[in-house]
Amino acid sequence: ILLFPSGIVSFSSDPGDPPGEYRFEVTVRDHVSGTTATKSATVRVGETNAPLPQPKNGDALALLSDYYQHPRPRLALPTLTAFSHTPYALKKADAHGALLGFYEQVLADNPWLLPQFRERLATTTDLDERRAFALVLAYTQRNDPKFGDDLTGAASAALGAARKEPMPFPSAEPTAGGQLDLLWGRFFASGRFEPIADLAAIVQRYAPYRGKLEEFKRRSPMSKNVPPEATKDVILGSALWSLGSNAHQHPLVRSYLLALIQTGDRTPEAKAALQATLDWTPRSPASPSPRP
Repeated sequence: ILLFPSGIVSFSSDPGDPPGEYRFEVTVRDHVSGTTATKSATVRVGETNAPLPQPKNGDALALLSDYYQHPRPRLALPTLTAFSHTPYALKKADAHGALLGFYEQVLADNPWLLPQFRERLATTTDLDERRAFALVLAYTQRNDPKFGDDLTGAASAALGAARKEPMPFPSAEPTAGGQLDLLWGRFFASGRFEPIADLAAIVQRYAPYRGKLEEFKRRSPMSKNVPPEATKDVILGSALWSLGSNAHQHPLVRSYLLALIQTGDRTPEAKAALQATLDWTPRSPASPSPRP
C-alpha cells in the first residue's frame, strides 16, 4: 500500500485510439529505505463507452460496496437507474451521503460519464429516475452555476427542485451523519487513503467531546435544544462505528487505520480511539460504538 505517493499515474484514451489491452509497468522508490518496487497492470480499452446492461437479479447497491476493487464505470448509469426504483431512493437528499459521495468521485474520475448522465436526465420520463439523476447532478455539479442552463421542461424543474433539497455538503466539522457518509462514498468509489484520513481527522477533532451527550441527557430539566458539543459526541460515535465496521469488512480500511495510528501527529486520545476500532468486532447494527 502506497499511502503518500509524490505523484499519481492516470491513463485515459481519446476517440480514435485503438481498443484492446494496454499494459503498464510502474516502478516506485521509497525515499526512506532507498528500495524500489515494480508493479504492472493491464487496462482494457473498449470499443465503446456506452452504458452496460444492469446484471440480471443484481443488487442495485452492490456496485458501490466493491467498486474500488472492481471499477466498472460503464455500470454507473444503469446502477443509478436501478437504484431510483428502490424504496431507499425515496428518502431526502441528506440521507444519500454515500451515494452522492460515490457518484461525485466516479464522475470526477470518468468525465466522459457526465454527458451521459445529463442526457438521461433530459430524456427520461420516469419520475423516480428523473429525481435520482437530478439529485446526483445537482450535488456533483454544485460548483458550476451554469450547469443545466440548457435543460428545459421537466428536467430543468427536477434539477431546480434537487438544488433546493438539503444536501449533506462536505465539512471538516460535520454536524450530520450524512457528511460522514460522503467520505465513505468517496472511498468506495476509489479506495483512496484521503477519505479515511479525513474521518480520522474528525475523530481527533471531536475526541475531546466524548461523553458530552450523556452529560446533556443527565441535565434536569433537559433543554429541547441539543448543544453543539453533544452533537459532536454523536458524530464522534458515528465516525468510530463506521470505521470499526468497515475495517472489519475491508482489509484496506484496516491497513489505512494502522498507518494512521503509527504515523503522524495524532493525539494519544485519538490514537486510542482509532485503535479501539481495530480491536472491536461488530456484532449487530445495535452494537455500541468502539470505545477504548
